[in-house]
Amino acid sequence: MPHGRVAAIECGADSIQLLVADLATTDGTGLTEVTRRFEPLKPGDEALPRARAVLADYAEVIAELQVHKVRLCGTGADESLTAIALDTLGVKPDTLTAAECAELAFAGAVGDLPGAGQVTHLVADIGNHSTQLALGVSTVDRIASVDLGCAALADRYFQHDPPAEDEIEQARQDMTFVVDHALAAVPGWRTARLVGVSESVAGIAAFVLGDRPGPEQPLHHAVITEEEVTVATAELLTMPADTRRALVTPYPHLADVLPACALAVQLLMQRAGQQRLIVSRHDILHGLARYTG
Repeated sequence: MPHGRVAAIECGADSIQLLVADLATTDGTGLTEVTRRFEPLKPGDEALPRARAVLADYAEVIAELQVHKVRLCGTGADESLTAIALDTLGVKPDTLTAAECAELAFAGAVGDLPGAGQVTHLVADIGNHSTQLALGVSTVDRIASVDLGCAALADRYFQHDPPAEDEIEQARQDMTFVVDHALAAVPGWRTARLVGVSESVAGIAAFVLGDRPGPEQPLHHAVITEEEVTVATAELLTMPADTRRALVTPYPHLADVLPACALAVQLLMQRAGQQRLIVSRHDILHGLARYTG
């Protein structure tokens, strides 16, 4: 077993994810995935017991795989989560800012891309509640965090199933302003290659490509076009929830917000003038793993 075996755990509002990886060098390059886990969370009284059960399970995986270093992070690590993490894993969670999340997502996504360190990349981490944009070549030069999350978008605008035309139009208008404001904060985006990370992006890519892959490598570095995303968005915005839930996809938990995911990806590509988007399944977890090593 390589000496540089690390575990990275991200505790979000809606899920807890684990990545165990081997690092070939101490600077975090040469990352090889050993295993990756994803467990959804539902808000409410059951969230903390569920988090405890998930972290206890992850602790068993970490022990079995003989991990040397563990790092756990979240955007809102409160006292309850801290106590659970210390009890199950023996580590204290780090609370990350939006800027730190963007930097880690950039490091994870760009690290193994062809042309890394030679061309400018715009990495978009489209989450449930917000989106982080990070622009740079080898490291991040500019960062923007905006209120463009798929779950938030669906909750705020889509009151009917499928969404009504006026709801879709209002969402487009408001989100166009948000995206334009975000792009203004990362000058240089016009000549950058667009890279999308997060399950929202991967879920749309799986729908666009018609594949039925697992959540790991099959979608990694796939390319989808603005035209394909536009067609998929039109279809998903008119598709009833029952039909979406019946889709055979690697991300069934996204069924309720899939139209919002498509609209977010479409608006970003259109406003950024990008005809192609590179899908990366290397994300904030891989950035965490690199820095943990």
